[in-house]
Amino acid sequence: MHVIDWVALPLSPVENVATTDAVNGPAGAVYGTVSVPLTGLDGTTKLLFTVDTLEYLARGGRIGRARAWAGELLNIKPILSIADGEVLPVKRVRGNRKAFLEFASAFESSSVDRPSLRVGIAHAEAPERAEALRKLVRDKRPAAAIEVVTTLGPVVGAHAGPGTVGFFWYDDG
Repeated sequence: MHVIDWVALPLSPVENVATTDAVNGPAGAVYGTVSVPLTGLDGTTKLLFTVDTLEYLARGGRIGRARAWAGELLNIKPILSIADGEVLPVKRVRGNRKAFLEFASAFESSSVDRPSLRVGIAHAEAPERAEALRKLVRDKRPAAAIEVVTTLGPVVGAHAGPGTVGFFWYDDG
């Protein structure tokens, strides 16, 4: 029996594609197709993302309107993650540049540069930010396999808003 965290899948594009293919495949394909690609979804998978504006987090009730207003004035960019289906704050920084520096620091401290390191990048209407994140991954971990660079689905995009960018990584070795 395999337990799959369906809540985290929208931010994990590689696994999401594999799951979709398996669910839509023939009856015997589900177990064999899903079990291999989803091996990275154990507790070692790391996921970080940031939003471009706090407006959508306030609209969705994740933060208060006053906090969103103050955060926008101060150019606060939250670094967020997902654990057990819940969006968790990791850190708050000022500006996109510092958000990417925090991404780099977390990525370097929790990964090793080797070919078994798998990375997925996703964005909501922000291809230039996704490209900057791809370059960051290439710079910090040149041996890592960037499995996919894709757009976020409409549900996640609606909650996080345009400009959201994030990535996940795990070691397959």
